Amino acid sequence: MRAARLLGLCALALVSACSLLLETSPSQCASDGDCYARGGAFATSVCTSGRCVPPQSEGGIIGGCVTNQECTDKLVAPAICRQRDQRCIRLLSPECSRITGDVLDDRVIIFGSINSTTGTNGPSGLARQSSAELALNEIKASVSGIRPSPDGKPRPLALVECDDTADSVVPAQHLVDDLEVPAIIGIASSSRRTASISADAPRLSPLSKSHRMKKTPKSCSGAT
Repeated sequence: MRAARLLGLCALALVSACSLLLETSPSQCASDGDCYARGGAFATSVCTSGRCVPPQSEGGIIGGCVTNQECTDKLVAPAICRQRDQRCIRLLSPECSRITGDVLDDRVIIFGSINSTTGTNGPSGLARQSSAELALNEIKASVSGIRPSPDGKPRPLALVECDDTADSVVPAQHLVDDLEVPAIIGIASSSRRTASISADAPRLSPLSKSHRMKKTPKSCSGAT
Protein backbone atom coordinates (compact mmCIF):
# COMPACT_ATOMS: atom_id res chain seq x y z
CA MET A 1 0.00 0.00 0.00
CA ARG A 2 2.82 2.35 0.95
CA ALA A 3 4.64 1.56 -2.31
CA ALA A 4 1.47 2.26 -4.29
CA ARG A 5 1.11 5.66 -2.59
CA LEU A 6 4.72 6.53 -3.39
CA LEU A 7 4.21 5.61 -7.03
CA GLY A 8 1.08 7.73 -7.13
CA LEU A 9 2.91 10.73 -5.67
CA CYS A 10 5.75 10.30 -8.20
CA ALA A 11 3.26 10.16 -11.06
CA LEU A 12 1.53 13.31 -9.78
CA ALA A 13 4.88 15.11 -9.56
CA LEU A 14 5.76 14.15 -13.13
CA VAL A 15 2.41 15.37 -14.43
CA SER A 16 2.81 18.65 -12.57
CA ALA A 17 6.30 19.14 -14.00
CA CYS A 18 5.07 18.45 -17.52
CA SER A 19 2.28 20.97 -17.11
CA LEU A 20 4.93 23.62 -16.53
CA LEU A 21 6.61 22.75 -19.83
CA LEU A 22 3.54 22.31 -22.02
CA GLU A 23 0.99 25.04 -22.62
CA THR A 24 -2.50 23.71 -22.05
CA SER A 25 -4.55 26.80 -22.91
CA PRO A 26 -7.28 26.03 -25.51
CA SER A 27 -6.23 28.92 -27.80
CA GLN A 28 -2.83 30.43 -28.50
CA CYS A 29 -3.72 32.87 -31.25
CA ALA A 30 -6.32 34.55 -33.41
CA SER A 31 -3.91 35.57 -36.19
CA ASP A 32 -0.35 34.96 -37.38
CA GLY A 33 0.58 38.24 -35.72
CA ASP A 34 -0.32 36.75 -32.32
CA CYS A 35 2.17 33.93 -32.91
CA TYR A 36 4.91 36.41 -33.83
CA ALA A 37 4.23 38.41 -30.66
CA ARG A 38 4.89 35.33 -28.54
CA GLY A 39 8.50 35.32 -29.75
CA GLY A 40 11.01 32.49 -29.71
CA ALA A 41 10.05 29.41 -31.71
CA PHE A 42 6.55 30.86 -32.18
CA ALA A 43 7.87 33.80 -34.23
CA THR A 44 8.04 31.83 -37.48
CA SER A 45 4.81 29.88 -36.96
CA VAL A 46 1.33 30.52 -38.34
CA CYS A 47 -2.03 30.50 -36.58
CA THR A 48 -4.15 27.47 -37.44
CA SER A 49 -7.36 26.66 -35.54
CA GLY A 50 -6.21 28.76 -32.60
CA ARG A 51 -2.76 27.11 -32.35
CA CYS A 52 0.66 28.36 -33.46
CA VAL A 53 2.08 25.71 -35.78
CA PRO A 54 4.94 25.53 -38.33
CA PRO A 55 3.93 26.72 -41.83
CA GLN A 56 2.79 23.86 -44.02
CA SER A 57 3.84 23.21 -47.60
CA GLU A 58 1.17 24.00 -50.21
CA GLY A 59 1.83 22.16 -53.46
CA GLY A 60 5.53 22.06 -52.69
CA ILE A 61 5.69 25.82 -52.14
CA ILE A 62 5.93 26.98 -48.53
CA GLY A 63 3.41 29.75 -47.93
CA GLY A 64 2.54 30.23 -51.60
CA CYS A 65 2.79 34.05 -51.41
CA VAL A 66 3.08 36.38 -54.39
CA THR A 67 3.51 39.96 -53.15
CA ASN A 68 5.02 41.79 -50.19
CA GLN A 69 1.70 43.49 -49.58
CA GLU A 70 0.01 40.10 -49.30
CA CYS A 71 2.51 38.98 -46.67
CA THR A 72 2.29 42.26 -44.75
CA ASP A 73 -1.49 41.91 -44.57
CA LYS A 74 -1.32 38.26 -43.56
CA LEU A 75 1.24 38.71 -40.78
CA VAL A 76 -0.10 42.11 -39.66
CA ALA A 77 3.50 43.37 -39.73
CA PRO A 78 6.01 44.55 -42.36
CA ALA A 79 6.96 41.49 -44.40
CA ILE A 80 8.26 40.31 -47.75
CA CYS A 81 7.43 37.41 -49.99
CA ARG A 82 10.81 35.67 -50.20
CA GLN A 83 11.13 34.72 -53.86
CA ARG A 84 13.32 31.67 -53.28
CA ASP A 85 10.52 29.70 -51.64
CA GLN A 86 7.46 32.02 -51.87
CA ARG A 87 7.34 32.23 -48.09
CA CYS A 88 6.23 35.25 -46.07
CA ILE A 89 9.10 36.55 -43.92
CA ARG A 90 8.78 39.24 -41.26
CA LEU A 91 11.21 42.10 -41.71
CA LEU A 92 11.40 43.14 -38.07
CA SER A 93 12.75 41.27 -35.08
CA PRO A 94 13.52 42.23 -31.47
CA GLU A 95 17.00 43.40 -32.57
CA CYS A 96 15.93 44.83 -35.95
CA SER A 97 13.18 47.31 -35.19
CA ARG A 98 13.43 50.01 -37.85
CA ILE A 99 12.84 50.13 -41.62
CA THR A 100 13.74 52.85 -44.12
CA GLY A 101 12.28 52.70 -47.61
CA ASP A 102 9.23 51.26 -49.36
CA VAL A 103 9.27 47.53 -48.64
CA LEU A 104 5.83 46.97 -50.18
CA ASP A 105 7.30 47.44 -53.66
CA ASP A 106 8.00 43.93 -54.93
CA ARG A 107 11.03 45.18 -56.88
CA VAL A 108 12.73 46.52 -53.74
CA ILE A 109 16.33 45.60 -52.87
CA ILE A 110 16.62 45.32 -49.10
CA PHE A 111 19.93 45.92 -47.32
CA GLY A 112 20.67 45.49 -43.63
CA SER A 113 22.51 47.64 -41.13
CA ILE A 114 23.88 46.70 -37.71
CA ASN A 115 24.96 49.42 -35.29
CA SER A 116 24.99 49.91 -31.53
CA THR A 117 22.03 52.29 -31.31
CA THR A 118 21.40 52.01 -27.57
CA GLY A 119 23.60 51.99 -24.48
CA THR A 120 26.96 53.74 -24.14
CA ASN A 121 27.71 53.72 -27.88
CA GLY A 122 24.16 54.67 -28.84
CA PRO A 123 24.85 58.26 -29.99
CA SER A 124 27.62 57.27 -32.42
CA GLY A 125 25.63 54.26 -33.63
CA LEU A 126 22.57 56.40 -34.29
CA ALA A 127 24.73 58.86 -36.23
CA ARG A 128 26.01 56.07 -38.51
CA GLN A 129 22.48 54.75 -38.92
CA SER A 130 21.27 58.22 -39.91
CA SER A 131 24.08 58.47 -42.46
CA ALA A 132 22.95 55.22 -44.09
CA GLU A 133 19.36 56.47 -44.21
CA LEU A 134 20.53 59.76 -45.75
CA ALA A 135 22.45 57.87 -48.44
CA LEU A 136 19.36 55.82 -49.36
CA ASN A 137 17.19 58.93 -49.52
CA GLU A 138 19.74 60.70 -51.74
CA ILE A 139 19.82 57.74 -54.13
CA LYS A 140 16.03 57.74 -54.25
CA ALA A 141 15.91 61.47 -54.94
CA SER A 142 18.60 61.44 -57.64
CA VAL A 143 18.22 58.18 -59.58
CA SER A 144 15.21 56.50 -57.91
CA GLY A 145 17.11 53.25 -57.30
CA ILE A 146 19.72 50.92 -58.76
CA ARG A 147 20.01 47.99 -61.14
CA PRO A 148 17.03 48.19 -63.50
CA SER A 149 14.32 45.56 -63.12
CA PRO A 150 13.01 43.61 -66.15
CA ASP A 151 10.62 46.47 -66.93
CA GLY A 152 13.58 48.84 -67.28
CA LYS A 153 12.77 50.86 -64.16
CA PRO A 154 15.33 51.35 -61.35
CA ARG A 155 14.74 49.13 -58.34
CA PRO A 156 14.03 51.02 -55.09
CA LEU A 157 16.17 50.46 -52.01
CA ALA A 158 15.21 49.79 -48.40
CA LEU A 159 17.12 49.26 -45.19
CA VAL A 160 16.32 47.01 -42.22
CA GLU A 161 18.17 48.53 -39.27
CA CYS A 162 19.37 46.47 -36.31
CA ASP A 163 20.88 47.14 -32.89
CA ASP A 164 23.80 44.95 -31.80
CA THR A 165 24.15 46.27 -28.25
CA ALA A 166 22.99 42.99 -26.71
CA ASP A 167 24.04 40.56 -29.47
CA SER A 168 25.71 40.99 -32.87
CA VAL A 169 25.17 37.42 -34.10
CA VAL A 170 21.37 37.20 -33.83
CA PRO A 171 20.59 40.28 -35.96
CA ALA A 172 23.18 39.17 -38.54
CA GLN A 173 21.51 35.77 -38.76
CA HIS A 174 18.10 37.41 -39.24
CA LEU A 175 19.40 39.60 -42.05
CA VAL A 176 21.28 36.82 -43.84
CA ASP A 177 19.29 33.66 -43.14
CA ASP A 178 15.75 35.07 -43.05
CA LEU A 179 15.82 38.15 -45.27
CA GLU A 180 18.77 37.08 -47.45
CA VAL A 181 20.02 40.65 -47.81
CA PRO A 182 22.74 41.23 -50.42
CA ALA A 183 24.88 43.32 -48.03
CA ILE A 184 25.11 44.51 -44.40
CA ILE A 185 26.27 47.99 -43.38
CA GLY A 186 28.22 47.81 -40.06
CA ILE A 187 29.35 46.66 -37.55
CA ALA A 188 31.59 49.49 -36.25
CA SER A 189 33.34 47.66 -33.41
CA SER A 190 35.94 45.09 -34.50
CA SER A 191 35.11 42.74 -31.61
CA ARG A 192 31.42 42.72 -32.48
CA ARG A 193 32.19 42.66 -36.17
CA THR A 194 34.24 39.46 -35.97
CA ALA A 195 31.54 37.82 -33.82
CA SER A 196 29.19 37.81 -36.84
CA ILE A 197 31.82 37.45 -39.54
CA SER A 198 30.47 34.06 -40.61
CA ALA A 199 27.29 35.70 -41.94
CA ASP A 200 27.28 34.99 -45.68
CA ALA A 201 26.79 38.51 -47.07
CA PRO A 202 29.17 41.36 -47.98
CA ARG A 203 29.65 43.72 -45.04
CA LEU A 204 30.57 47.41 -45.18
CA SER A 205 32.20 48.70 -41.99
CA PRO A 206 33.58 52.26 -41.87
CA LEU A 207 35.60 52.05 -38.66
CA SER A 208 36.70 48.47 -37.94
CA LYS A 209 40.45 47.80 -37.79
CA SER A 210 40.49 44.04 -37.30
CA HIS A 211 43.17 42.29 -39.39
CA ARG A 212 40.82 39.32 -39.60
CA MET A 213 38.28 41.53 -41.34
CA LYS A 214 40.83 42.83 -43.85
CA LYS A 215 41.58 39.27 -44.89
CA THR A 216 37.91 38.47 -45.45
CA PRO A 217 36.94 38.89 -49.14
CA LYS A 218 33.38 39.92 -48.33
CA SER A 219 34.39 42.64 -45.86
CA CYS A 220 35.03 46.28 -46.77
CA SER A 221 36.60 48.31 -43.97
CA GLY A 222 37.15 52.04 -44.14
CA ALA A 223 40.02 51.97 -41.65
CA THR A 224 43.61 52.01 -42.87
